[in-house]
Formats: sequence, C-alpha cells, structure tokens
Amino acid sequence: QGRRAFEVMYRRAGRYRAAMEPELRRVGLPTDLVWLAAVESLFDPMATSPAGAAGLWQFMPSTGRSYGLAVNPFIDDRRHVERSTAAAASHLRDLRDELGRLDLALAAYNAGRQRIAGALMRYRQAHPQAGGISFADLARDELLPNETADYVPKITAVAIVAAHRKHFDFEAVEPDPAREVAYMAVPGETRLGTIARACSISLGELRRLNPALLQARLPAGPDIEVAVPAERLQHALVTLSVYLEQ
Repeated sequence: QGRRAFEVMYRRAGRYRAAMEPELRRVGLPTDLVWLAAVESLFDPMATSPAGAAGLWQFMPSTGRSYGLAVNPFIDDRRHVERSTAAAASHLRDLRDELGRLDLALAAYNAGRQRIAGALMRYRQAHPQAGGISFADLARDELLPNETADYVPKITAVAIVAAHRKHFDFEAVEPDPAREVAYMAVPGETRLGTIARACSISLGELRRLNPALLQARLPAGPDIEVAVPAERLQHALVTLSVYLEQ
C-alpha cells in the first residue's frame, strides 16, 4: 500500500512541480518542500479533508484567506495551483521565521503555530538549560500530537525516496507530463461550457485545468483569469470573442 501511494504521488507530482518549485525558491525555501503537498493531498487539487482543508496544500478557509486566497461559492483559490502554492510558500516562510527552524515550521503547518509554541514553552520549562530546540526534541518528549510526530518524518521520507528512486526500486515510475497552461482574461458570468468550446476541449478538461472554479459560470464582476491549454491560447482568444458577440 505504501509503495502504491508513492507511485501515485510521484506521478502526479510531475504535473505541478514546475509551478511549485520556483515559488519555494523565491521565498528562500528548499524545493524538496514540494513533498509536503504529497503528504497533504497526494498532489490532488480536489482533495478535501473532513475538517474542511482543501487543495494541494490543504489550507483551511481562514488560513487561505489570511494569505489572500478567495474562498467563496464561486471560486476556491485553495485549489488554484499557482495561487495556493504562492500562499503555502509564504506561510511556510513565515512559520520558519517565527519559530526559527524549518522542522518546527513543518510541525506548525500540521498542528498550528500556537500548539507548537506551547510545546516549545513546555520543553523549556522541563529543560531550562536547553539551547536550540528541534522538532526531534519535542517529539522525544512526547509534546506533539501523534499525527504531527509522524508528519515531519513522512515528508522527509518521501523526499529521500523521490531523490533516490533507483535505490528504492522506483526507477520505472515516471512523472506525468508537466501541466502546460496559459491564462486568459474572461468576462464575468461567462459559462464554462462556452470557454471549453472556444478552446476545443471538453468541459471536463477545462474543469481539471481550473479546479478553483466551482460553478457552471464565472462570477459576476471583473474579468477572471482562466487556465487553458497553452497551445490553444491564441485560438481560444479569437474564438471566445466570437462566441461572446453572438
């Protein structure tokens, strides 16, 4: 079961890593943190947890909004590949800067910054002479929830296996092709079916490219950027204008 899960996440990662890694690099984080999304969602932008977290990076609504993501009945940017990745990178950077260590930032991504801050306080009370406190210190003293104690090692393990596929007998597992999209501005209230016809793709394919769009039409208001296959952008721009004039 574990091998099958790795195969699925590694294949899917190919679709999104080209969008994720530059954002992590931009904020000064290691690109291996793409594997956090593997543990969170198996690289499925439609993943939703029982608690209400959603998207590749499994943002809760309040956290997503605090990083500028739209979460409403029409658009859920937690499922938008590029926007959610920018938000996740910023969130991880902020946690690292606040807590002083990347391993603690990962723990806080799972458990929340307040819980990790409380664990650090309890550790200092128990070990007043302690210097720098690591995730391993908190886990060893059983100051973390079991899920969080397992969470950081899972990310590390996936990153190690992904970097050494031959050693772990995953050499035959190939990543899916990268998601190659371009964005075009589409007037509010345009039906997704109309956009799909302009691109000469199915409605299902358009929805797969735009998991953040939740309804059959775009919300009223200003133009919305919609992802379309990159090779169809020019065709879609011309054809959509014709459809909208009818």
